[in-house]
Amino acid sequence: MLCDMDYVTYCLFLGKGCHHMAIGSSGRIVIEVDTDFKKMLYATLEKDHLTLKEWFLRNAVAYLKDVEQPSLFEPEMLDRKRVAA
Repeated sequence: MLCDMDYVTYCLFLGKGCHHMAIGSSGRIVIEVDTDFKKMLYATLEKDHLTLKEWFLRNAVAYLKDVEQPSLFEPEMLDRKRVAA
């Protein structure tokens, strides 16, 4: 076997159907994006003196923290408080 990967199937409900996502055992994350989007992202990151890895890790950590501990000020949390009151 050339690489050790598990394949996960996920579905997009935007009319694009189901896709297979390869999840390898290495520390790499690989995504395919539009070329123009990639150029724009790298140019913006360069202006902010960030690498793609730094930007990704900051956003991924923030996302995971938010999923584990949702903000008390998010609209859906505020709606729940109004219903409970």
